Amino acid sequence: MNQGPTLKTQAAQGNIDWTLKEMRALHHVVQLGTVTAAATRMGLSQPAVSRLLSGLESKLAQPLFERQGRTLAPTRSALDFYEASIRVFEAIENMRSNPVVLHNVEQLRIAVPPTFAQGFIQDAVALFMQTNTNVTVQIDVRSSPAIFEVITEGAIDLGITDATIRHEAVRDTPFRRSTTACFMRKDHPFAKMDEVNFEAVKEIDIVGLSQRHGTRNHVDRLLAKSEVHARMVIETSTAASAVSFVQSTGAVTFLSPFPVASNLPPDVTFRPLQAGLKHTTRFIHSARIGLKPVARRFMRAVTTVSEGHNNWSSIGDYTA
Repeated sequence: MNQGPTLKTQAAQGNIDWTLKEMRALHHVVQLGTVTAAATRMGLSQPAVSRLLSGLESKLAQPLFERQGRTLAPTRSALDFYEASIRVFEAIENMRSNPVVLHNVEQLRIAVPPTFAQGFIQDAVALFMQTNTNVTVQIDVRSSPAIFEVITEGAIDLGITDATIRHEAVRDTPFRRSTTACFMRKDHPFAKMDEVNFEAVKEIDIVGLSQRHGTRNHVDRLLAKSEVHARMVIETSTAASAVSFVQSTGAVTFLSPFPVASNLPPDVTFRPLQAGLKHTTRFIHSARIGLKPVARRFMRAVTTVSEGHNNWSSIGDYTA
């Protein structure tokens, strides 16, 4: 007997407009054998379940059951549909048992350089979590070149850096600007200056950043133009370690004050450097993927926290 198009034929024709409730009605009738039992399982009336089955038969353009005494015998198409429905309902149950889905938890992956991992990012996350309780935040501390790499790979949603952007796969949004400052102990002669000027000193001991940092190269050029005798006592790769060495050695270092100046030891201070390098701190994200709404909300939290740094940096072009 020709029972009409098969389920696979219907799918190929694009006539897949049945509802989840219709699928459940067929599923329970096949399992339980009667419309009455299916109606009890679903908490519906018998006529309501019959209407669901009738609507599904109409959409599939073929009969789904044949009456055999007091029970309904499923046709081949009904059995095919039933097998497919099992996989659908298993998938739904798996989703329900998944904590991320169950609690509607969003995931946000952030990458920051070590400078921002010394208190600033913790403050930003704490503020963000006050109004975004269903978000899991992952913080990845990396160098700026490594941040660019994971952003282009799509492994991170949002990065923060003050490195210059030169990559077509990355988009940036500036949010703070600052000028190189000289960090020293409070008992250092530079602490008496309003602005550190190399022309006013004859010699200094320096804790320098490694050569790959733009700040280091800029300061080296300023020193080369002056007559000051500079002695490099220590070279390090991060701003946080440079400040620690300033505290322990009494030498000075030259850094962007944002956000380092917010988390200094009590006996360390800083002054602007005359003709210092201009620094732009920016958010970066993948040009291909774009920004998630949750990432934009985090950007607003970051800029709010950064407003406490207005005495040593200025607001950038960020708009939410």
